[in-house]
Amino acid sequence: NEGHYQTYVLEHLATFTVSPDNDMLYPADGMRRLLAMEKTNGIWTQKMLMKLDRGLVNIMDHENKETVERFPIQLVREPTAFTSNDPKEIYNNILIYIVGARPEESPTPAEMHIFQCVNVRSRDVVEDLKHYMNGAKKHRGGHGQGRHSPDFPEIKMGDLSPYEESLESRGGHEPRLQAHHE
Repeated sequence: NEGHYQTYVLEHLATFTVSPDNDMLYPADGMRRLLAMEKTNGIWTQKMLMKLDRGLVNIMDHENKETVERFPIQLVREPTAFTSNDPKEIYNNILIYIVGARPEESPTPAEMHIFQCVNVRSRDVVEDLKHYMNGAKKHRGGHGQGRHSPDFPEIKMGDLSPYEESLESRGGHEPRLQAHHE
């Protein structure tokens, strides 16, 4: 049963179009936008199942198991976990990934999918996605060796600068997550 990944129970929170025009390029942008939405008009959640199977990511309805969306793993990029230990933070186990080509590679805009993980830690799903993206076989043995290596991005909520609508007025091109490119 090699290459079999579990089915993850997720709550779909939002899907954003990835575009420099709406200041939505990186998972951190999506997370900030989500937190801003939560404060303003709230977030409608939908329980979903995500299954990795035969080179595809399948998103299925939790109730009737019907496939809602399906895309090749090759289109998935930048899977990122956003976690928080703050008990007041509802969205503390977030998985974000982008589906589609980068803006400079294709005129078709990519989409950013945002989920709250229900039955699994988001960073474990990120790790599984990365393995799957790399075509690696599943190795879940031992005491989690290889887990939480720097290859699997996990961002603590407290490290996020707040989402500011005013970014557009500043031209919005400087990176807002203080990523240090040496």
